[in-house]
Amino acid sequence: MHRLLTLMLAVGLGAGCAAVSNAQTLPANHEERRFTALERQIENLMLTMPGEYDNIEQLAAADPASLAPYRADNSPARVYVRIEKTERPDLAPYALRISLYRGNDRTTPIASRLYAILPDEEAGIIRIRQFTAQGTADELPTVPIPDCDLVLRRDGDAMAAALASDTCADPLTLTEFRSTPDQFWLRTAEEAGGPWRYAERARRFACMIDVPAEPGAFPRVTQHYISLHDQGGEFTFTHPDGRGMLVFLRNTWSDGMYRETFVVGILDRDYSGKTLAYAWAEPGANRIGINPMFLRVQCDIDSPANRKLQQNLRPNS
Repeated sequence: MHRLLTLMLAVGLGAGCAAVSNAQTLPANHEERRFTALERQIENLMLTMPGEYDNIEQLAAADPASLAPYRADNSPARVYVRIEKTERPDLAPYALRISLYRGNDRTTPIASRLYAILPDEEAGIIRIRQFTAQGTADELPTVPIPDCDLVLRRDGDAMAAALASDTCADPLTLTEFRSTPDQFWLRTAEEAGGPWRYAERARRFACMIDVPAEPGAFPRVTQHYISLHDQGGEFTFTHPDGRGMLVFLRNTWSDGMYRETFVVGILDRDYSGKTLAYAWAEPGANRIGINPMFLRVQCDIDSPANRKLQQNLRPNS
């Protein structure tokens, strides 16, 4: 027994010595990176803010009559927001590109700005300098947009920004925004004093649209593989019978059920036409579909595995 305990002790000491000898040691001149409170707020912002934001019901105001000049509801006034983290050490340790799009144009932004985010430790605030963003993120921007710096502060569970001065003359500059992990509220200079635009973080879905091989048959031929986001993403196409159709995904407030609802719908031609069919699911659902027999739509949360699954369902389409 004594010899066994001695052996176990020796093995344990040897393992401990090996663990110590294998541990990485820091250089003598190493200094731990210490983040200030402002830097930690920026770090959190850089993690939570990038993404795409949209929805049909974008306007937030108490008086519906005051919304008339700003109607969104899928009109050209609707704003889609794409926020991307970018490396611009020439501007600031932290930088974002925010691009605004109108209507359903996802290719040509009405405005694209670089936002250089800088902690002002002396004043206890975070400053954001705006630059026009021409070309790729690796290209130098033009001069800063004058008088359009923003001041960013934490406001409850949101980060809120507002112009530092009232002399900003760029109509498409963000004059105010509020960011949470799931929402992005904004105002631009051209709508100063108007209602907030309220957009929600969008999720991407891979969708397949199946049609009948012949009239009256079950829809088993995949006509389109598409990508839609769940905050108003839409796709127009022509059915084999010659009718123009539109498929959309959206999260919408249901007045009848007093709750948010995830909807897939099929419209005749466009939003001016009749609703041909729709179905709903719980917000946050990872799949949704509809099959009124003249068309079958299946949408799965976008991932390589789900795209492969869909491709394998109709290998000859």
